[in-house]
Amino acid sequence: RDMFCGALNAIPGVRCPMPEGAFYAWVYFDIKGMNSSEMCEYLLENAGVVGMPGSAYGEEAACFMRFSFANATQDLEIAAKRIREAITQLA
Repeated sequence: RDMFCGALNAIPGVRCPMPEGAFYAWVYFDIKGMNSSEMCEYLLENAGVVGMPGSAYGEEAACFMRFSFANATQDLEIAAKRIREAITQLA
């Protein structure tokens, strides 16, 4: 949790509050012109990382995604690195 959320928070334009009890991260992407469904599709296609759009949880106004971090640390490190690279390509 700490590593994954910390790595995401280190990406410009990405905010990930530290979850208190669940094994899911609720992540905000400050990417102009993309909604949560578009961001999910973009990260799947460009980073090979799967997340759920915030719109699936009723969050329509902003670009939020939910990621599970119930996975091996090595896999989470790879996912965070791929997300960083994909987001960097948008800038």
